[in-house]
Amino acid sequence: MEASTNFTLMREKCLSDALQLSLPGLSTHVRLVLSLCADLTTNAPELSGALLRDYALTLLMLRQAHSAFFAMEIKEVVSMRHIVVLLGLDNVTKIVLSCQRMPVDGQPARRFKASALGYLMARSVLAGTMANHLAHLVDVDSEKLAVCAMSFWLGEVAMAGVRPKTFDILWKLRRTPRNMERLARKMTGWKPDALGVELARRWDLPEAIRQVVVSKARGNMKPDPSDPPAMWVSYYVNSILHYAGMGHKAHRRQKAAWGDLKHFLKSTDKRLSHLTNKALAEFKEKNPFYFDILWEQHLLPNLLV
Repeated sequence: MEASTNFTLMREKCLSDALQLSLPGLSTHVRLVLSLCADLTTNAPELSGALLRDYALTLLMLRQAHSAFFAMEIKEVVSMRHIVVLLGLDNVTKIVLSCQRMPVDGQPARRFKASALGYLMARSVLAGTMANHLAHLVDVDSEKLAVCAMSFWLGEVAMAGVRPKTFDILWKLRRTPRNMERLARKMTGWKPDALGVELARRWDLPEAIRQVVVSKARGNMKPDPSDPPAMWVSYYVNSILHYAGMGHKAHRRQKAAWGDLKHFLKSTDKRLSHLTNKALAEFKEKNPFYFDILWEQHLLPNLLV
């Protein structure tokens, strides 16, 4: 009975901490967004594009926009551009000012670059950038698709954010997902995927994002015509990046994921490679700090394009 009570308390404490999750936004991104908010000539696409460069800012905007504090008409809005228009510059400024900042140089930055949290946030932003460039192939709003792809690893990001030391141990087991899940539940009360699903529900995030988070929890899937395209593009893009981060031993699985994405998009190798390289070039230019994380942690050198 005592063991059961302790487990329940541990589980509730982890969820409580995750619901209050506060991730660091990169200082350069925060400054850029604030400068755009202060400029009355800034348009919605400019501001939303700047927000989508940063995982912490994107998640913060989503959570605040769908909270009870704002008007009900904001519910189910996924595109960052639409969220910016509905909230207005004053509210965007207030929300961004509440975000903690991560410097891009110095000892804290070096520690962040080497961390699982930094890796997960950087990988998620790259997934969003890639999805943005593929959106026209499935006739989905590009910013909606980017946000969905960025939300795929919500559970892992949250656990790394609130239980960093524990997650460092779990991260070493990422090549054996079942072992990682079992140990995560034993140490925190939650499997990362289940935590992500619960957070999406408690934060009242849009249905499109919930579907993506649930698809991560479902694991290996076969396409169903009734599923939204955003879910499948998010799934395949994140699978590709996941296997790229696993090194040469996962090249075969990465190739299979590329093949699945190409088949789903009804694209050619040449076209998909062109769009992916454009996304990588944009990511390198606009997110050099995140780019360095994925290079130093060996994802980008192993990405088959």
